[in-house]
Amino acid sequence: MKCNYNENDFVLYYYDELGLPERKAFEAHLKDCKRCASSIKKLKASLDSVNMPESELTADSSGQFRRKVYEKIEERSSRNSFILFRPGMVQTSALALLLLVTVIGGVRYYDARAERKFIMENYDLMMEIELFEDLEILEYLDEIEEV
Repeated sequence: MKCNYNENDFVLYYYDELGLPERKAFEAHLKDCKRCASSIKKLKASLDSVNMPESELTADSSGQFRRKVYEKIEERSSRNSFILFRPGMVQTSALALLLLVTVIGGVRYYDARAERKFIMENYDLMMEIELFEDLEILEYLDEIEEV
């Protein structure tokens, strides 16, 4: 019989990590497949024979562990933190950048608007100056003013 189960499935079954539908399907498969049933039996025997000592975590050792973890976190955060990436500074930096972009954009918009206004107000004069340039009268403007 060809089956689609592998060692990973056996381990998940042993540690009761399969969901209920998968577990029931796997158990039904074990009734029909002697190879998988034999593999599960060998895996159970191997894993059950390993004596893993139970570790007891006392309140004192838990507190020591917690302090060490916090010390490491503090050490890394103080060593690797650039001033802009410290808590609260990211938002402040983003706000300052937004304000700077807004001011620069506003100044440029105002300058462009003022330039357009100047051109519109002095359009006729500018056209006359261009006309004079075309007539090359401006080259001799000094001479004309003397007369």
